[in-house]
Amino acid sequence: MWNADIPSQQKRWLLLIPFGLYLTLGILYTVAIPSGESPDEPGHLRCVEQVSRLGRIPQVDPQPSGEWWQRETVLSGRMCYHMPLYYLVAGGMQWTVHQLSNAPLDFQFPPTNPHWGASPAIFEHETSGLLGQMKEPGTVLVVRLLSLVAGASTIWATYVIAGRLYPHIEAVGVAAATLVAGWPQYVFMSRAISNDVLAAALAALVLVVLLVDIGQPRRYLYAGVLAALAILTRLNMAFVLAPLAIAFALELTRAGKRLRRHLLWGALAAVPLLLAAALIVWHPTLRDHLRLTSLFFQDVRPEALQLRYWLDVAGLTLQSGWALLGWMNVPTPVWQSVVWWGFLLGGSLLGLWQLLAAPAAVGWHKTLIMVIILTWFAAVLAAFVRINLNRFQPQFRFMFSLVPLLATLAAGGYLSFAADKGQVRLAPIVSIAFLLLLANVAILVFTVVPAYG
Repeated sequence: MWNADIPSQQKRWLLLIPFGLYLTLGILYTVAIPSGESPDEPGHLRCVEQVSRLGRIPQVDPQPSGEWWQRETVLSGRMCYHMPLYYLVAGGMQWTVHQLSNAPLDFQFPPTNPHWGASPAIFEHETSGLLGQMKEPGTVLVVRLLSLVAGASTIWATYVIAGRLYPHIEAVGVAAATLVAGWPQYVFMSRAISNDVLAAALAALVLVVLLVDIGQPRRYLYAGVLAALAILTRLNMAFVLAPLAIAFALELTRAGKRLRRHLLWGALAAVPLLLAAALIVWHPTLRDHLRLTSLFFQDVRPEALQLRYWLDVAGLTLQSGWALLGWMNVPTPVWQSVVWWGFLLGGSLLGLWQLLAAPAAVGWHKTLIMVIILTWFAAVLAAFVRINLNRFQPQFRFMFSLVPLLATLAAGGYLSFAADKGQVRLAPIVSIAFLLLLANVAILVFTVVPAYG
């Protein structure tokens, strides 16, 4: 069994670097981005409020008579066809804050900006510079806190994954976590009211379980529970079933005399997944959400049969993978995304090469690790392609489940040249953190403030 040690206890204080960076940037983005100026944020908040105010699983009210359609569709419950886990947790947190502080449950967004389109702001905000946007009650801020905690979970998962894949490179987990903590688009979405970050965090934990304690079949039970929760957050998280099933099948072929034990844990792992499927099919609201999702995404756009369409998808997706803020209408210069992806993908190729040459995982274990990684990439990309076959959605947030692996491979690739065995090299990590801090501050000062000022 391959079971590499996690980074040593005395080095864990280095996690102050990525988590300090993440907290700093999370606060800055929270106070600088006006309310509702994140993808689908008003609709998601209305779904949360259905839980906290009405005590029900969110529903898509009939248009245009429902109470959530009083002003316009952007403030409606049209997003509520999603699976409900995020809304239930966020709504419960809202209700608790309301009970403790009497803060209002129904947040009133500013008037709609009549110049939206020519202007990036969807609402008319009263602005006063970088720190002038905080006008939200505690019942809204607590929902943002949920996203920030979920984002921090992915940072922790990245730290663990990198430590498992490159145990011979000191502090590689901290470096990988720092790349995630300073990733502008990821931090921007990590303070948004959206189910994207929670779904990605649960998927990241599935990946942690698959890559840790290889050879221990009990981990598939944990993976099954986390996968069920991810699917109950967003249906497109069903992609995790592919690497989970393939990894289990491959391990089963190597079980030998422990075949019955593996089959038992596999059966137990299927229980939470079957319960999640039964809940979706049995509950009338969730069943209707499944029906709506199937209707929304069953068609294929005619443009999707053209090469030009996919080139546009690829270009905008890579740009949003660096920083395409607001409702995908507040862009940073294209050269920045080119530099970022050149750095990230170049390091990832080096990381794959280093992983193949690493002595920590050999033979069968190395094969299984590579199968899990490649299957994970393929499944995420397949889910993303399926979304864009139906509608033009070149948004990297739908591929946030790749963030831990991309950061891990890049950190492993670059640190394999920058670190000596048994010696921590702080300079590369501190340099990455400092450069990402500067880049994010520059984005806030020169892109966000002018857009909403």
